Amino acid sequence: MQNLHFLKNMLSNIIGYYGGFVLLLFRSLSKPITIGDVTMYMSAYRASLGSLSALVKTIADIYGNHLFIQDLRGILLYQPRIRRSPHARIIEKDMPLAIAFEHVRFRYQDEGPWVLSDVSFRLDAGVRMALVGDNGSGKTTLVKLLLRFYDPSEGRILVNGVDLREIDLDSYYARIGVIFQQFAQYEGRIREQIGYGEIESMEDLEHIRHAARLGGAETFIEALPKRYETPLGKWELEEGTVKLSGGQWQRLALARACMKPQAALLILDEPSAALDPEAEEVFFEQLLREIQSKSIIFISHRFSTVRRADQILSLRHGQIDEQGTHEKLMQHNGRYAALFRMQARWYG
Repeated sequence: MQNLHFLKNMLSNIIGYYGGFVLLLFRSLSKPITIGDVTMYMSAYRASLGSLSALVKTIADIYGNHLFIQDLRGILLYQPRIRRSPHARIIEKDMPLAIAFEHVRFRYQDEGPWVLSDVSFRLDAGVRMALVGDNGSGKTTLVKLLLRFYDPSEGRILVNGVDLREIDLDSYYARIGVIFQQFAQYEGRIREQIGYGEIESMEDLEHIRHAARLGGAETFIEALPKRYETPLGKWELEEGTVKLSGGQWQRLALARACMKPQAALLILDEPSAALDPEAEEVFFEQLLREIQSKSIIFISHRFSTVRRADQILSLRHGQIDEQGTHEKLMQHNGRYAALFRMQARWYG
């Protein structure tokens, strides 16, 4: 409304200025123009230029606001593609998770290429599964389907024998800890950075310390002057904000994923990409030792980590190319074995 009011004023000013100019022109046709007339004209002309500039800016602002409102309207009218069942099945807190993909196919757009094609496998409770494959082979998409960010285009995903579309998502997510390759870096203290993984335990420092130990973050946290009260972030909103390395941020993200004691499944998408090989070895050694009853799905390009899995799925072009234990796949002497030997040469 303010912009419209201002626009009306500008229009009236411009009409007045240029109306005066027209009158001056007609006057010059009837009799000579004096210096005073010219001075008045030049002043009016300069004033009109300023008004015209303000008019253009106001029109641009109105147009920008119009685009913003259109985007906001589109968001408010957006209908989610993921529908929740009115009779959803609750996942109990002490219930293990057994996952099964049955002939799952998926593409992001109706006319787009297939990202996953006829993927079938089973993950029993307490099993550690590794997903390997080239970039674009469908590993992260598979995880997104498991988290029901999308529904399969064809086939189905079963959780304890029930179609994931019939599962209550709140109770399901409460049983899962996740870290993606592009993890969040929040503005806040270290205890908050970790505690966001389980909001109900934000004030439980012992719980946060335990998660930090699992994520491999305890050592560098204890070396900081304020320890778990150390402020972190990119904006430096608080005095004394500390800058961390990429590896230290990733350890905090790992700790955040370990905050749910009731989680039956951990999903780790490139969890050690920013860690050096020694730190990665320590992290997985401690993690696998302390959470033996949980299922784990992790994506990694480091075969020193992958070989620790109970089950390995090798994806290629959206399909499962090979699956089995490290030993079985090495005996099969297929693509997995070739990639493992190729990487092993770099480590002598």
